[in-house]
Amino acid sequence: MGLKRLGIRLAMDDFGTGYSSLAQIRRLPIDILKIPKPFVDHIAESPDSLETVRAITALSESLGLVVVVEGIENEEQHRCLAGLPCTLGQGYLFGRPLAAHEMTRSLATEASRTPGPGPAPTPGTGQTAPASSALSQPPAGRPRTVGVQ
Repeated sequence: MGLKRLGIRLAMDDFGTGYSSLAQIRRLPIDILKIPKPFVDHIAESPDSLETVRAITALSESLGLVVVVEGIENEEQHRCLAGLPCTLGQGYLFGRPLAAHEMTRSLATEASRTPGPGPAPTPGTGQTAPASSALSQPPAGRPRTVGVQ
């Protein structure tokens, strides 16, 4: 499709709710699947919640999609997700949303302390996902924000 040739990547937000369905994954040129917070809320206490997220990540992996898990609020949720094939996460565990001017200041401060490029926007979301929000690595302290209001 022409969008991919232009370097545009599409994310399906809130997968599994409303119009974000399996039919849409087949019909649209989706690159990134975002698992919404309600699927993560009880993942540590509910085997069904964990299995639902496991199934969504397995499906995404088989289709070659990048997975972003939203709504990670505590270490226990983070630990449950760490063994799944998803590498990006968003949520209060990593940082609170910031207004655009605060984000600009935060990125400038971080860039002055860190060699190399800063975090790139998560494609299709307008939000950044710092390297420390990778689910395969435990968060070191509290990284920068993962969203811009």
